[in-house]
Amino acid sequence: MRPEPTVISTATLEAITTWFPGLNLDQIRIRLRTNLEIGGVPAFWEDQLFAEADAVVQF
Repeated sequence: MRPEPTVISTATLEAITTWFPGLNLDQIRIRLRTNLEIGGVPAFWEDQLFAEADAVVQF
């Protein structure tokens, strides 16, 4: 099984569409199957949610 992102920003999804011109935003959403999409934040904002093991990141 391939790991999938569970939290992603809408801006990240929009950025990904520029990498794959044949896919639109809805197609990217279907392919990634994220659990939570967050709007109003910059692309790749979700990268800050990662921390060292046993560390808590509040958002």
